[in-house]
Amino acid sequence: MRKTAFIIPIIALVSSYGFISAQTLFDGQKAFSAMLKHNGGSPEQFINEYTYRFNNKNYNALQDDEFEQAKTISGLKSEVESINNENEYFIASVSAFGKYNFEKAAFEFAPFTEETNIEILGNVFSYRLTTNTNISLRFNNGTEISSLPMPYEKANYLVKMRKDKRTGHVDRKVHLKIYFNLTDIVEIEDVTDTKKKITLFANITHIEAYENSEYLTVPLANISTTYQVKKESEKAKAQEEKNKKPDEINAVNNLNTYLHHENVDKELKAKLMKTAIEHYTE
Repeated sequence: MRKTAFIIPIIALVSSYGFISAQTLFDGQKAFSAMLKHNGGSPEQFINEYTYRFNNKNYNALQDDEFEQAKTISGLKSEVESINNENEYFIASVSAFGKYNFEKAAFEFAPFTEETNIEILGNVFSYRLTTNTNISLRFNNGTEISSLPMPYEKANYLVKMRKDKRTGHVDRKVHLKIYFNLTDIVEIEDVTDTKKKITLFANITHIEAYENSEYLTVPLANISTTYQVKKESEKAKAQEEKNKKPDEINAVNNLNTYLHHENVDKELKAKLMKTAIEHYTE
């Protein structure tokens, strides 16, 4: 896959705040597990780096204890297995909106370019590690986000509230929760024998924009994507088909019962049942 420049035009905030810990925050540990899942890496190969990063206080104690290492490897394997492209993850981020478009009733807002990489996990500095992985995230549909929808009255109030009384400057920063699904695509770049840059690719489902980093208020705006709309449409269609199935089965069973009680000729019964099954399964 084509290599691209590593840029971060928005700030990735992946600290685990208490108020979002119950949700699926895509933090460094999740990113590490996703890297192993999609890169096909062996937990045994990366166990030293994993322990150094996420259980550093016990790193030395685990080096010569094969039982504890086996226990840690087992836990990592479980984490890797839990990574699923159907799971919805999110990261917290910061970006800024532009001027208000009165015709579209939305602020200009383009937080992503085609080459925007959001670093989730940086390299560590340790001579003891045989692997050293930098992991970033890139959105396939990031450039689709081009506006921050908001009604006129609300937008006007936001600008007035954010305006500095002395300078007239408007603070246009917003805090984001970006929800997404991972894909199987991964880009790998060997930096040195031990260092790698891994880029995981994902599709944004939707974005919530907030006034501040506490995320406790109602979102200022919600941004959906065509990917989300398509996914929800497919889900609704699948549910509709699932709901129809019991009725179809009942109809065929009822016909079978009726024909049995009416002592219908065996050959005719088989023909009628075949026609009914074909009708309900077409």
